[in-house]
Parts: sequence; C-alpha cells; structure tokens
Amino acid sequence: MIIIDLGNALTKVHDTKTNLSFEVPTVIGHTTQPRALLNVDAKRLFIGQEALKNRAFITIQRPIQFNRVVDSEALVVFLRHILYFELKQLPDHLVILVHASFTGHAALQQTLKDLKIKRVQFALPGMLPLLRNSSPVAISLDVSDSGCETFAVYNGTILQESLLTTDFAGRLLSERLLQSSGAVCNSESDFLHLQEHFYGLKNDYKIQNSAVQNLAEEFLVQQIIKTILAVPLASRARAAKNLVISGGITKIEGFEAIIIKKMQEAKAPYTLNFVKGDGELKKVEQMFEKGTWIELQE
Repeated sequence: MIIIDLGNALTKVHDTKTNLSFEVPTVIGHTTQPRALLNVDAKRLFIGQEALKNRAFITIQRPIQFNRVVDSEALVVFLRHILYFELKQLPDHLVILVHASFTGHAALQQTLKDLKIKRVQFALPGMLPLLRNSSPVAISLDVSDSGCETFAVYNGTILQESLLTTDFAGRLLSERLLQSSGAVCNSESDFLHLQEHFYGLKNDYKIQNSAVQNLAEEFLVQQIIKTILAVPLASRARAAKNLVISGGITKIEGFEAIIIKKMQEAKAPYTLNFVKGDGELKKVEQMFEKGTWIELQE
C-alpha cells in the first residue's frame, strides 16, 4: 500500500512494504528542497542538484490551492514523479489523504486508474492522529494553512454528520498566530517556510486587519463548538477534553491559549484539553482494522 498525504504545499508519502517515508513540496518547479520535482518545458525532469543547474528555465506551478485542483496536468505530472521516480513502482492499492473540501479528486481517481492502479481510495487526514488515541470519544481538529477540518468520534467510529470543513479559518489563523508577538516557528516545514519558498505569496496576502484576524479565530471556535454538539449530550464534555489536534498550526506556540480564550469569550460550557496527534502515515492500515474509514465521494 502507498499512502499519499496530498497537501496544498507539502505532500507526505509512505510505502508500507518498504517502510520508506519522505516529504516533497507540492509544486512543479524550482524549490529549495533537495527532493524537489522540476518540470522543464513539460518534457525533461530534473531532481536535486541537477535541477539547480537548469533553474533559469523553470517556473513554479502549484497544482493545488485552497484544497482545489487548479492545474490538473501539473498534478498528474507531480504524482507520476512520486510513483515512477521516487517509489519506482505502481502500487496495487493507493490511499490519498485529502480534506473533505478537496475538489478534483474524482478526475484524479480516474487518472490514477488509467495508470493501472487497481485500487484508489480517498480519506480524511484528521483520522491519523486519532489512531494514537485510545479513547472511543474524541474530537479531531486538523488545521493547516489551507483550511480547517473537524469531526467527532463516538464509540470508536466517525460521526459523519459531525464533519465540518472550511477553506477560511486555516490560512487566516496561521497568519494571525505567526504575526502575534508570542508566536514562533519551530519547523522549516511550517507555514512561514512554505509561504516563503513554495507558495511564492506576496505582501498583499498578509493579514493586516485585526477584525479579520479575530473573525478567523472566532470562526474556528464556532466550528469546534458545532462539532462537539454533534456528539450525544452525555459524552460532549468528555469529547471536548479529548481534542486531538494536527496540522502545521500545531507547530506554532500560543495556538491552544488563543482558542481557549475565544472559547471563554463565547461562553461555551466546555473545557478543552488539547492532545497533539501522531500523524504517521504508516498507521493508515490500522484504520481498516478499526473501522474508522471514511471514503470521500465528490
């Protein structure tokens, strides 16, 4: 089984047979990363140091933005690179983790089937951190720069009606926290690094309006509250105390404090306890055994 966590900026890959894991930026073009995929005149591919020699001919393309496939041809090239050049194989079973708001995976699924991959499935990345969690009642909160996704787990299974996803809160909240005085970036793969090297965003994307910043935080809090309310009444307090968080925003200091403060301002009758999830792709196979799988349909 090959598992691909297809992110807007960074894609994670794991091969369950060989136990090989690696990350690549989700771009076609020159990047600062050694495992970068470079596409030159749509015919020649250069990797790593060889790519740097040819960078004058290269422009960056981002196949996915805000959970939407904006360049399907570039995405096909990107996935072909992962399968043929990185993994050097076509798997019988390919699992792609995408947010529920991701658009374009129906066409992508057909493309992968055209490559003779026998089985292709799409699932929620927020399920991965829950595998570390032994509690049968929990809330999953997966917040990245591209969006925010929450859902509830009750009696060990995902409540389909609790699934909430948005493209709005993630990027704005990331910007807000990174610009606040107490926020620091602990990993070169966090939002700020991706913005500088992969997204190519300019200053006009910066969040300057404090009202918009506050709205992003409040929007996320309301999403958490709505997800908790999807859990049966007797278990809501327990679910709130088992809030499993994942995504790039967990690397930013001050995240939990801001959310707790906003929860208090909203007078929500729940005490949150944040649990940082373990999102190792090698654990995807356990989802089949636990029965917590949701296959997304477009």
